[in-house]
Amino acid sequence: MANVPTGNSKRVASVLAALASLCIALFVAPTWASFEFDKPRWDSTTRLLELARKQLGEQRVVLSPQLDWGRLQPADAVLILHPDARLQFSELSAFLAGGGRVALLDDFGKGDQALTRFHIHRSSAPTKPLESWLDKPALQYARPAESFNRQGTPLRHPMVEGIEFVVTNHPSALHTDPNVELTPVLTLSSESGNQALFAVIGVIGDAVACGLDDGRPRHPRARCGRLFAMADPSVFIDLMMQFEGNQRLASGLLKYLLEDDAWGKRDGKLYIVANDFSQTGAFGDDDSLQRQLDDALDTLSGWLGDARTEGLPPRVVWLLVLAASIAVVGAVWRISGKVYERPSPRYAASPARVAQGGVAGRAAVLAAPSTSRALVVLELKNGIEEFLKWRLRLPRRTAAHEILATVEQRGLLDVVSSRKLGSLFQQMLAVERSMVTAHPARVSTETIEQMRAQIAQTTELVDSQLRRTP
Repeated sequence: MANVPTGNSKRVASVLAALASLCIALFVAPTWASFEFDKPRWDSTTRLLELARKQLGEQRVVLSPQLDWGRLQPADAVLILHPDARLQFSELSAFLAGGGRVALLDDFGKGDQALTRFHIHRSSAPTKPLESWLDKPALQYARPAESFNRQGTPLRHPMVEGIEFVVTNHPSALHTDPNVELTPVLTLSSESGNQALFAVIGVIGDAVACGLDDGRPRHPRARCGRLFAMADPSVFIDLMMQFEGNQRLASGLLKYLLEDDAWGKRDGKLYIVANDFSQTGAFGDDDSLQRQLDDALDTLSGWLGDARTEGLPPRVVWLLVLAASIAVVGAVWRISGKVYERPSPRYAASPARVAQGGVAGRAAVLAAPSTSRALVVLELKNGIEEFLKWRLRLPRRTAAHEILATVEQRGLLDVVSSRKLGSLFQQMLAVERSMVTAHPARVSTETIEQMRAQIAQTTELVDSQLRRTP
């Protein structure tokens, strides 16, 4: 084969192509995300913002991509929707202890990391809800919770007075640690009669000193903050605000966040943040070394945890892409002037494995480094569903919740294994929904391995049980 030198034109073209690829990688980004306030869309929250400004006044509503803790006063309130950033717990707890109020609405974001510190944990919503809109499990009803005073009189939180039900949208649920007393506001009910917490309120501070314990004397200077947690921020997206109960809940929440407290008048501002907002400052101008150290350790712990479960943060990925692109440009510049050996024709080469059909081609596609791990989860989901439908002799169109119901009805799994299978289906369904919305969920290799091991255990248990059953 003849050696053919590349010309200067090819060298320049190669460098320009590499630079163009770099520009595309750095500047092309999704055009929108859910819970935005600028343009009305089905998944935006423009109607919530409009209601807040109308109910509280435009001067008292602050919408910002940055949460400045040093700017907050005890009479202020913060409304947080689906945080993609880890909340600074030291500042959040200091603000609440100072008398502030926070509403944290989140289902699949990073709000659970802060809620866990307050003994509130995220869990799965009922797979078979008692009530839902148009009999769709994803749109199940959340109804006001009732508690009882010392006289046995049923009470509702004032926030949900006049509300019959709230329509949720693919909700999660909440549960608390034992011996933790919180005020339930909304609950989700299953067909079996079990109830799951959907929205709760926790008092941050000495409730007795703040006068919150049935009229017992309070300290005149004592302040208590309030934390409202709800497991579905999409209750307030524009599409869901068409329901009367959702509108009333939004209005009640806005009123609750800035209403006067037992320790004094609250005439502060409502700060609204959503998605990937930044955080600065220190509440109460407390810029001590201890507070800075706590924030740094909390940030480092969160970063390591996110990197372990979700991969590297986007900013680090962009830096790596930039470094790699510069390296590629340098390599192209060095080797573009060298001679190369003319390659063999393409038609003479064997086809790549990913271009082949059948099991081998499918396996090559799933194993390719460029393939999203979410696609592997979908493959596992299809596999376990097809196996169970085949072994249980169910129709091909049987849904996952129907398969799970058949397994429970026939007693093929014990209670623990059945719950694990239900949780696995919910986790896989969440990944499948993220693929439909063009924002695939990040799935770690460890998570996929855990799913695979659980599927193998489940199939073995079901298969052995069916063999013993005549």
